[in-house]
Amino acid sequence: MGVGGSTISPLDEEEESRTSEPAPGATLVRIGIFQVNPVTKTGQRLYMMHMLLLPFLPITALIVQNSTTLNNLLQYQRDVASIGRKVDGATLLEKFITNMQRERAEVAFYIFTNGSQTLEMNLTTRFRHTDATLESLSLSLLTTRFRHTDATLEKMPWPERFERGKEDMFKSKLRFQIRHEDFRQRISQDEEDINSILYWYKFTDAVFLDHLSQDIKLTNSSAVWRYLIGYKNLLRAIENLGIAVVYGIRYYGQGNITEDNYIQFIKHDTLSSEYLNQSKNFVPQVRADFEKIKSEGSEYYTWQSSRGQVLSQKNRNPDTEEAYQYYQATYRYTEDLREVLKNLRLRISDIIGNELSSANERQALGIAVLVLVLIISPIIILLVRNATVTIQVFSLNLAKKAHELKMEKKKADKLLFQMLPPTVAIALQQKKQVTAETYESVTVYFSDIVEFHELAAESTPMEVVTLLNSLYKLFDARIDRYDVYKVETINDSYMVASGLPVKNGNKHAAEIATMALDLLAGSSIFVVPHRPTEKLQLRIGIHTGPVVSGVVGSKMPRYCLFGDTVNTASRMETTGEPMKIHISMETKLLLDTLGRFRTEHRGLVDVKGKGRLDTYWLVGKEGGVGKWNEMDYEYSAEEGPAYMKDISEMPGKY
Repeated sequence: MGVGGSTISPLDEEEESRTSEPAPGATLVRIGIFQVNPVTKTGQRLYMMHMLLLPFLPITALIVQNSTTLNNLLQYQRDVASIGRKVDGATLLEKFITNMQRERAEVAFYIFTNGSQTLEMNLTTRFRHTDATLESLSLSLLTTRFRHTDATLEKMPWPERFERGKEDMFKSKLRFQIRHEDFRQRISQDEEDINSILYWYKFTDAVFLDHLSQDIKLTNSSAVWRYLIGYKNLLRAIENLGIAVVYGIRYYGQGNITEDNYIQFIKHDTLSSEYLNQSKNFVPQVRADFEKIKSEGSEYYTWQSSRGQVLSQKNRNPDTEEAYQYYQATYRYTEDLREVLKNLRLRISDIIGNELSSANERQALGIAVLVLVLIISPIIILLVRNATVTIQVFSLNLAKKAHELKMEKKKADKLLFQMLPPTVAIALQQKKQVTAETYESVTVYFSDIVEFHELAAESTPMEVVTLLNSLYKLFDARIDRYDVYKVETINDSYMVASGLPVKNGNKHAAEIATMALDLLAGSSIFVVPHRPTEKLQLRIGIHTGPVVSGVVGSKMPRYCLFGDTVNTASRMETTGEPMKIHISMETKLLLDTLGRFRTEHRGLVDVKGKGRLDTYWLVGKEGGVGKWNEMDYEYSAEEGPAYMKDISEMPGKY
């Protein structure tokens, strides 16, 4: 079953005032908050200034925008160029940190093998010397490593300021050299000295590494920021790996490892892996280079095997040879990672170069656009001035025609809002396609006049029209108080639905039930205009269920509801009794969940097309539904006598 409806949408006062126009023939034109007469010279000048201001503002905004963009682009170029210089300049600092890390490993090897060997000695060299000469030779080779570190320190430009390490020794290169040499002189096998010396290297490397990573600040460029993060993480991965190696050398050189050293080993080994994984995640190139290291038969797997033995923490006999092999595997693996770091640094330099080239191109384009805007701006303003002069000639006629057109549009809009729901009417106004919509649960109300056909047969057509018009005007005024939508009136049938076109959750049953009680109360005291001694009797049916709504037709569109719910609601009305509200089981169950409504069980009823249905009577609501007064029954002289003859007959609360 499909039915249509009508809704009157009152015009908003603000919209009314905004769209209002002067009376036909008026010559006033609104400019901002002022109204001017374009016929007078003053009005023409003001209107001309207004029209010239329109292109001037966007032109000015465009000039400001291009200037700001160019300024930001220049700043971006300076930032990227600065990063490029710092990345290139980081090479010397990176070399110094690398030598410090190597020096730390050799010092650790010297300490944890009781000063008998250094990592620079190969097996042949060690076997050619007696134990008496090994220590002196080790110190000699360790001194060679010190000279390598000092050489890179001399070439490295000293940073102006450190974020970390506020000690005096970092204020100048000379102070640092003196303090560093002092720590070298204190190298011994004493446990306390060992920890202090290893802490010194760890702390010093951390200061320089922090400065290196913080000096290369991030940029807003989406092309380079991932590589910078990967570069910094890879630096930290190598540093933490170097710290973990120190404790691994101790394990092999002394045969055991203290609990504190074991914790430090796990900590820095884990940090190294995490930083390396983050670098691989940010930069696919790092992942590819790392896989290449693993596939080319490097010392990676040897290092992994030795690392696993350290993690097992099993006591073993001190073995200098195994300590040496562990270092060699770690050394080669670390050098491979440094090669990956070098490739990444070169990649960053290439990207920065490309970014600078692209920025230069955008800068040239921005300058060209700015010059073009400055050239064509006077031409645009002149054309606008000429067009404004032409427009002023037709302004009066256009204003008058526009006023007439808007008045007609208001009439059409008012008629459209009377025929369709506001949401549907607005969609049609915007030329949008109104598609059918499914509603899972709505409540539909039907009512008709008992023995209407007999009454119509005994009355003139005009009396019937007056009767229905009076009744439905009364109903229409009452249903505005509820969240319902009047769908259709066909002869004496009155259809209302709740829960559409705007969904209201599970409140639709309560809204329809309250409205039905209200309308039933009004109909009980409604007086037939041409038969003052007779009163109307309504039959009301209500059902809850799913429906489909849509707009049918194009020349005279109607908002219709389709589905078995509509049919069942109609059957509830036709199988009901006079002055009673017949509801289905679905409606009754929903009302029970809401509470406050009183129902009576009617029993099984034969319903055409549905079989026997269990139905109920809606008899009242706690708190009532409000009272009717004389204002609800006033009639004009043309409409006939008043509805009520005796206010005392008005029903009370249900």
